[in-house]
Amino acid sequence: MAKKTLGIIGGMGPLATVYFFNKIVELTPASSDQEHIPAVIINDVLVPDRTQYILDNTKPCPLPRLLGDIKKLEKCGADCIAIPCNTTHYFYEEMKKETSLPIINILDSTLSAVCADGKSHKTAILATSGTLKSEIYTKAAKKYPIETYVPEKAICDKVTQMIYNQVKMGKPCEPEEFYSVIDAVLAAGCDSVVLGCTELSVIYGDTGIRKDYIFDSTELLAKSCVKFCCE
Repeated sequence: MAKKTLGIIGGMGPLATVYFFNKIVELTPASSDQEHIPAVIINDVLVPDRTQYILDNTKPCPLPRLLGDIKKLEKCGADCIAIPCNTTHYFYEEMKKETSLPIINILDSTLSAVCADGKSHKTAILATSGTLKSEIYTKAAKKYPIETYVPEKAICDKVTQMIYNQVKMGKPCEPEEFYSVIDAVLAAGCDSVVLGCTELSVIYGDTGIRKDYIFDSTELLAKSCVKFCCE
């Protein structure tokens, strides 16, 4: 059976897009080039910063450019769309209204994985200040047996530093720094942690360490995309 074509709006940021597509390739059951998923990637680094807009609506709005990218993917023959950027899902409903293509939701892909064991969870959300202010994860979690936890300011500031001053600037992040944040939210009583920013996924991947209580939103979005495109 021919696989569906995956349309990807990337560039938010570029390293996160590379990580996401690597996961698509790794997770696809294929024994030859021809068995992989056809994909169209728009590495749109010119989308205005999502967090800046959410924190201050006088800043340039990302939505018009995102809608333009959706139209490009439609013209390229995409059967579905993935956006490996959590903060962009602040605009999810508005984007969904403007296309007949399914937009695979990174929030639902992640939260459904957290509670796949059928248990209730207290889950820390590590994300940009824009994602946290918008409460998109907290709102989405209402459909699941999940209590979301936002870390104290010092931890959130450390996360922001890792996202913007390290990954987005092409600088490495020490595993010890990353896991100090994880340890802090576990000490606050959380039993699971959502990496609610695709830059955090890059750091997590670079550590080479996997923990079953850490939920990588980028990898989980990739899993949802592979499942959809291979059905």
